[in-house]
Amino acid sequence: MPKIRWHRRESTGFSIQYLHEVGNYLKISNHTVKNHITSIFKKMNVTDRMQAMVKIYRIKYGDE
Repeated sequence: MPKIRWHRRESTGFSIQYLHEVGNYLKISNHTVKNHITSIFKKMNVTDRMQAMVKIYRIKYGDE
């Protein structure tokens, strides 16, 4: 696996370890997990998990 700088990997939203753990728990591949997360982000109109959390917070507390 090529070396990926930590900030670059984090900017994708989820670490590789997290994808692996979720995939194992759900008994699906890491690729499928990533596809689902990407789909959710597209529907939310965000590009990473920080934007998603901010959007959820704003919706929950009436800022959006």
